[in-house]
Amino acid sequence: MIALYIHIPWCIKKCAYCDFNSHRLPTSPPFARYTDALINDLKHQYSLFPHLKNSTISSIFIGGGTPSLYPPKEMHRLLQFVFSSFQCADEGIEVTVEANPGAIDSQYFSAYAEAGVNRLSIGVQSFNDCLLKQLGRIHCSDDNYQAVELAHQTGFDRINLDLMYALPQQTLAVALADLQAAVSCETEHLSYYQLTLEENTGFYRRPPQGIPDDDLTYKIANQGEKFLTEEGFISYEVSAWAREDNAQCQHNINYWNFGDYIGIGAGAHGKISIKKEEVGNRLVCMRTQHRNSPLSYMQGIEKISKMPASLLENVGKQGKCVSGMLVTEVLEQEILFEYMLNRLRLNRPFSIAECQRMTGLSRIYIEDKVVIPVAKKMIEKNDITNTYQTTHLGKIFLNDLIWEFH
Repeated sequence: MIALYIHIPWCIKKCAYCDFNSHRLPTSPPFARYTDALINDLKHQYSLFPHLKNSTISSIFIGGGTPSLYPPKEMHRLLQFVFSSFQCADEGIEVTVEANPGAIDSQYFSAYAEAGVNRLSIGVQSFNDCLLKQLGRIHCSDDNYQAVELAHQTGFDRINLDLMYALPQQTLAVALADLQAAVSCETEHLSYYQLTLEENTGFYRRPPQGIPDDDLTYKIANQGEKFLTEEGFISYEVSAWAREDNAQCQHNINYWNFGDYIGIGAGAHGKISIKKEEVGNRLVCMRTQHRNSPLSYMQGIEKISKMPASLLENVGKQGKCVSGMLVTEVLEQEILFEYMLNRLRLNRPFSIAECQRMTGLSRIYIEDKVVIPVAKKMIEKNDITNTYQTTHLGKIFLNDLIWEFH
């Protein structure tokens, strides 16, 4: 099983807190050219990793940027190529598109559903107009409600709302009002996460006034967790809440389980496991990364699409290439850290056998590097349980906990 991430890099406006690879939408967006590049990107990765052609795809996530700006014609063309290129999971494939309440068209939603999209992730961020303005969002709270209503009207029963807390000038009462508003939208899934000042963002360069201190942030998170629990939501990951197990985001669960995924599009990353005969047929983790610039990305993919098939196999292996995609092997000493970086976010235990299966490392190596020197100490500190599950305390200090495994 493998997942597919597709990056649509354009936004109407860049938000001051955003550190994703997003770019202002040009006057004449090259949507058709970009779709061609995405398709050829996938073909190129087939040539690099031939086993992908026989993989079963479990989920597709179309993120950005603002994917809800993408024309239905191009969305349909792209997804039809993907569906014709992969086997789909027997239980059905989850296809998610991110949407911005300020960039939504009713005809787009209907057309997306016809193209195969069956889940929407709507970035409301807040239901407070003053906070939305401070964040630099292009929508207001009324747009949030209208976007959710439109999604329901066009047949989407799988809807996620992205909501942030610890916003500038936000009080506990305002934060809880945001959660109440989100729950009133009758969504089945919430992504509830703390605002952080990431490097290379406007907020990092010019921090806004009134960001809640640690004590208030803890109160907001704690009271928010209590409220969502009382409303029937279950926390299955540190920032993800679902009413039922079948409402959980399968694509993100694949990330947190350290599963494989293909990344296509400007700035997209991927993780692909392959078996190497030269190291005893052991599973090896490969990372892929594309250029951030949409124009450079398209130019690079166009260049390799004109190459003879016989040359494509080595283009991109272990270093920068004409396609602009960097392919690197994750070093053995880094794999455990990457596994823990993802896996400890889930609110369920993991086993040594699971870790061994997902990383390709030996049981002895894992025990020597994790169980004996680190896990025992974390159990004594009550950060994880003796079944290797993050505790409530561990979730509060998750970054510090994860770093212990580095």
